[in-house]
Amino acid sequence: MNDDSILKLVRLARGAQAGGYYGLAKLLWALAFSEQIRGSNQQGIPRGDALLTELDQLVGSLRGSTAPDLIAAIEAGIRGIRDDRTIPFTEIPDVFVSRHCGDIYLGSPPERVTCGDDPLDLERFKAIYYFELMPPADVLAALRSFPDALAARIDGLSEDQMQATPFAGEWSLRDLIFHFVTAQELLQGRLEQLVTNDNPMLKSVAVWAINEGETVTTRAIFERYRTSRAKTLDLLTEIAPGDWWRRGYHDEFGPVTILSQSCYFARHERGHVAQLTALLDAVGGG
Repeated sequence: MNDDSILKLVRLARGAQAGGYYGLAKLLWALAFSEQIRGSNQQGIPRGDALLTELDQLVGSLRGSTAPDLIAAIEAGIRGIRDDRTIPFTEIPDVFVSRHCGDIYLGSPPERVTCGDDPLDLERFKAIYYFELMPPADVLAALRSFPDALAARIDGLSEDQMQATPFAGEWSLRDLIFHFVTAQELLQGRLEQLVTNDNPMLKSVAVWAINEGETVTTRAIFERYRTSRAKTLDLLTEIAPGDWWRRGYHDEFGPVTILSQSCYFARHERGHVAQLTALLDAVGGG
């Protein structure tokens, strides 16, 4: 589909939604999103210098027609890419969009919105879909099942297969499993802070940039991951039901809870499954 076709889907989705036909609307929104993903795949996903070049071009095209505070926030994000670091919530705060006229608001919505929307009716955009909440029981099931699923998929692979880098500039299976353990240990540390402190400050960490300095086997790295995950499950199964909503403040994402952090890391792992599958296929794994 072209851009006009996607726009038509959005128009139809909004029309169905306005009429209260929510079941149909969700199908139309899904179609529009699907076509956006397919179209962006066809055009290619920019990375590295190509991403920076296109972002600089975008900022240039926005000047004069976009609010200065939004441009400043985008430029802060671009600096983060150049410096390979996260950007504080103070520089890229919450962002809301009017469902009626498309106006964008950074930070807290104003009491009176230009289009007449109630502030509670604005669309809030999360930093990443990982923050979509699940019931605690579903989060626990997801966190509990992934280590066994991962173990089954790497079973029988040699260390050479684990360390092979079949795609230029990309991770090996060893790198990916090390990424899992660093993310898991970060989750464990944050949960301990949230359980033992009132509204603790949680520091953002560029987990993707952490390098493994130890000379150990990939299997040992995986066992470290499994051990840390077991501690996390013990902690989460022992907390009172109301404690899932204990809050902290994350310097990149703003207010977070035990539930939102647990959902984030459970979904984050699944976000790497396609990458895992491609690596296994390339090295002859299952």
